[in-house]
Amino acid sequence: MKTPTSQKIVSYLQDHPPVTAMELGNALLLSGSDIRYHLGLLLKAGTVTRMIKYTGETAGRPAYAYTLVQTGVSSGYYTLAQALLDILLVKVPPEDAEDELALLALRLVPVKPESATGAQRMQEVIRILNQMGYKAAWEARAIHPILQLRVCPYLELARQYPHLCRMDQHLLQLLTGWGCETIKLIRDDPCRVHACEFTLIKPN
Repeated sequence: MKTPTSQKIVSYLQDHPPVTAMELGNALLLSGSDIRYHLGLLLKAGTVTRMIKYTGETAGRPAYAYTLVQTGVSSGYYTLAQALLDILLVKVPPEDAEDELALLALRLVPVKPESATGAQRMQEVIRILNQMGYKAAWEARAIHPILQLRVCPYLELARQYPHLCRMDQHLLQLLTGWGCETIKLIRDDPCRVHACEFTLIKPN
């Protein structure tokens, strides 16, 4: 009986985490389109997670490394992140946690957009967010633009610490200079929600 491709990927990741899509394709003799399709299914199912794999290059699209969710959960980095978030967000009063989230968003921004307003600023915001691994896009609307984050770089943490979604709101407000309201979040239903969506509200 032939082993399903998704099961081959899971079996490989059990022994070789984390690996890129190219490395997986080469190891399992799969085309790029096949490996991306099956990784997409596993990501939506919550079986696999991904993180940015830094290659030392300063330009170009970031490479992603894939690993099983349970492997990521047991890793030292994940445990450290949990401990830091407990100290930063959980063990402080709610009003102070909001200030900490805003400060965290400020620390995460690599550079602020240079364009002051309009479509040019939004394009620069998208570029910065994509450098951070969010795979962002925006859609102009008659009243309020819609901004999408199609990848959550810390989905497993966001499920345990929903505060992080508020951090994303602060991040978008900081970059755009506009208010931000949540429409939907990947963490609420990763199998059906394919992007976090936010409404951007121009300040009065």
